[in-house]
Amino acid sequence: MIQLVIQGKLNKVSNGVVYTFEEEFNRYRRHCKKKCWATPEGFSLMYDSTLADLKKSVFVYTDNEDTYKHLIKFYKVIEQNKVSSDLNEYLYISIR
Repeated sequence: MIQLVIQGKLNKVSNGVVYTFEEEFNRYRRHCKKKCWATPEGFSLMYDSTLADLKKSVFVYTDNEDTYKHLIKFYKVIEQNKVSSDLNEYLYISIR
């Protein structure tokens, strides 16, 4: 599964799941092992983008190749990461 960080607004994607910054940060906070890192600043350390850019972005998860290509073509993707297929887990591997 691929995680795309898209700058701007996006409400819905076919064959994918969209989370706002707040929703994604809350998922991170629930799975954070060290509570001292459960802050927006700690969350932003997982990404190359700044915290300000992440707050203006949405996080899209998809494993569909056509959806992936469409998003890359028509939206401003600032980061992409390979993630676990289980959205309940919070693991990612950067694919820069």
